[in-house]
Amino acid sequence: MVLSFGLTYYLCIFAELLFPTYASLKAIQSPGKLDDTQWLTYWVVYAFISTFESVGAIVLQWIPLYYEIKLLFVLWMIAPQTQGARKIYEDHIMPMLKKYGDKIDPIFSRAEQALESQYVNHLAKYVDKHGPAVLDQALAQAQKHGTVVAGMAQAAYQEQLKKAASGTPSGSFTAPAAPASGFH
Repeated sequence: MVLSFGLTYYLCIFAELLFPTYASLKAIQSPGKLDDTQWLTYWVVYAFISTFESVGAIVLQWIPLYYEIKLLFVLWMIAPQTQGARKIYEDHIMPMLKKYGDKIDPIFSRAEQALESQYVNHLAKYVDKHGPAVLDQALAQAQKHGTVVAGMAQAAYQEQLKKAASGTPSGSFTAPAAPASGFH
């Protein structure tokens, strides 16, 4: 039975985004790690597939019954009985990451450093313009809510204070080093 384009499209959104998001939230709250691994694996596979899908969207839209096929594929990936996402990860993604991880890591490391450097430079300009008291208030709010940015901002702020004490202009400091990562 062929479903209408609109219905199939929205069923795909439900199956590939809404249900996995809800299941991931439930997995975070559960004490076990098995469901965490299942949904993290799904999201890794989903990211790879979405990347390729967005690149090939012009071609994919012309494939007859594309969304029906996609819906069946997504259901196969999320069903606990089939463990499709795990199979794709173990058979295709992990071998690729093992093979090319040494080449991929530096690319993401440089991108992360560039983003952190931009963040720190903007932070320094903000502190220069508005004063450290405003930053202290923002850091207090971020830490109160437990955001990841609070740690980065705190490290950057401490670095700025060190540079200011040594006479280095505040806009010239660099971000703290990013943690090493790898797929080996």
